Amino acid sequence: MKKIIKEIDGESVALYSFGVKKHILELVAKAPELKKFKSLVNERRKIRAEAWQTGKRYPNYRDINPIDSELRGYRQWWRTQYTNSFEDGLYKATKNLQYEVGRCQGEFGVTWRNSAINKNTLFMYIRHDPLDNVELMNLSSNELVKIKRGSASSEAFIKVTEGEKNDQ
Repeated sequence: MKKIIKEIDGESVALYSFGVKKHILELVAKAPELKKFKSLVNERRKIRAEAWQTGKRYPNYRDINPIDSELRGYRQWWRTQYTNSFEDGLYKATKNLQYEVGRCQGEFGVTWRNSAINKNTLFMYIRHDPLDNVELMNLSSNELVKIKRGSASSEAFIKVTEGEKNDQ
């Protein structure tokens, strides 16, 4: 059964969608970051509500864009911290991936063609490349795949812990 996360680092996260899975936020996010993110979301909600009340369908771009940009920055930061945390061990894909993860090609290259990954596929951590992208070996095909540092597709991989059910 999936664990419902309502609090991270002493900060309530129950009524917010962060755009990053909460089990990942639990590993990398700190209370001040979560508070700031929540205040930005509240400010964005307020601006949208004011626009709606004045008869506008959408708020002014110059009012909402800086907030959206900072929210994207927080998501990128958390995902980067998550990919940086990959280490020796086994990882499992938690969903089907069609194109988000590429096959390694040489030292820096990635090919995206035919790089689909099925849910529950097991991978072994190989290394962080010189650009800090994560390289994993598919244990069923022995192919190396690369997860770009900070990419949203990194959320689809969780570390397998011995004796633990990973139903996230």
